[in-house]
Amino acid sequence: MISKTAQYALSILRALADRPGERIQGRDIARETGVPAGYLAKIMSRLAHEGFVDGQKGWGGGFRLNPQGAKKPLLHVIELFDGLPDRHECLFGLRRCSESAPCPLHGRWDEIRTSFRRMLSRTKVSQLAGGA
Repeated sequence: MISKTAQYALSILRALADRPGERIQGRDIARETGVPAGYLAKIMSRLAHEGFVDGQKGWGGGFRLNPQGAKKPLLHVIELFDGLPDRHECLFGLRRCSESAPCPLHGRWDEIRTSFRRMLSRTKVSQLAGGA
């Protein structure tokens, strides 16, 4: 339902949310999350530009979760990397799937998409802390 890049961004934010206020080196984030280092740099740049994280170079530097970024919903992260989720995308890829011309799974798939979007809208980045 979301791209690998968005999954990586959520993993990065979770690693930072687990250590609020603490600066973490990029290489340590990459090792902990499994995000390739070069890819991590690109993701961090976008997250920093949008106010989710801030970085500091030099001794004692690294990345940390921005307190304002911690308050943002996960939907903003997904939108940053994937754009707005298409509320009308058909599970079968049909162009003409709607209430008036539904595919066999239209109603159930619509419930799942709606529930997923609601969860992303209601869950804040700070809530990624903890868990497996």
